[in-house]
Amino acid sequence: MFEEIFSPLWSTEWGRRCSIGLLILVSCILIIILINIPLTWYADAHLIKPATSSSLPAVLPINNSAQLVSLPNTHLFGKAPSSDLPITSLDLRLLGIMRAIPARFSSALISVQGAAAKSYEVGDHLPGGLILAKITTNNVILNNAGEFEKLPLMRQLPKWKKAPGE
Repeated sequence: MFEEIFSPLWSTEWGRRCSIGLLILVSCILIIILINIPLTWYADAHLIKPATSSSLPAVLPINNSAQLVSLPNTHLFGKAPSSDLPITSLDLRLLGIMRAIPARFSSALISVQGAAAKSYEVGDHLPGGLILAKITTNNVILNNAGEFEKLPLMRQLPKWKKAPGE
């Protein structure tokens, strides 16, 4: 049975060529594996090497117990705006929101002190030192000197002037 399967590989010219090609391919794969084994061991040896004491950062002791007690109440990465923010008392009107994906392309139409509305994006500065912090579906979040305030979307329909002759 062995001869019936493998004898055409050695008896025909194409069989010999395929056999030699297969032998070369297997030899190349074996050489690549044998070269890769020591390289992997070398890289792993550097990973498990213990760190020297000079590379470790020094730990400073906390002598003040008041610092330790106040630590849980601090905001290490800043204070995130919450959903129960106060509505701003400034003379601003949010007339429209254009949400986009990704959110950095979203914009809001805001009227300042009854003037014509302008388009603002996240990070833009509004008059009075305000910064547009976030645009949501129904409102925008404003950063007013570190305090976050909400400006809701105007839901009432605007009163249109009648056209002359109506």
